Amino acid sequence: MLKNLDVNNVDEVVRNQDVTVIDFWAPWCGPCLAFEPVMEQVSKQHPEVCFAKVNIDEQKQLADDFGVRSVPMIMIFRREFVVFAESGTQTQESLKDLIAQAQKIDLDTLHAQLPPHSDID
Repeated sequence: MLKNLDVNNVDEVVRNQDVTVIDFWAPWCGPCLAFEPVMEQVSKQHPEVCFAKVNIDEQKQLADDFGVRSVPMIMIFRREFVVFAESGTQTQESLKDLIAQAQKIDLDTLHAQLPPHSDID
């Protein structure tokens, strides 16, 4: 089952999942509707991954926050890091490959690459 995301739950979902695949879509978008069965099928094969959808017509602010300019737009997060973002559909095989790549990413390496931040009082 695909989780529906909105501005109230997206941060919590992304932070609390190891890998999250988000499909930004619209009900008027033919390629979006054609991609839906691919997401459903791959989600059944990867129960360890969170699969989610964002209807850009209902969640305009969320789409703007993530810089969605065309749909479908697939984003893959490894914890809080965006590790893939691309407009267009994916095949089942390409989506499974992207998930496998995301799962292999070393989070310690990602954290080490972040610029230092200062806590300003």
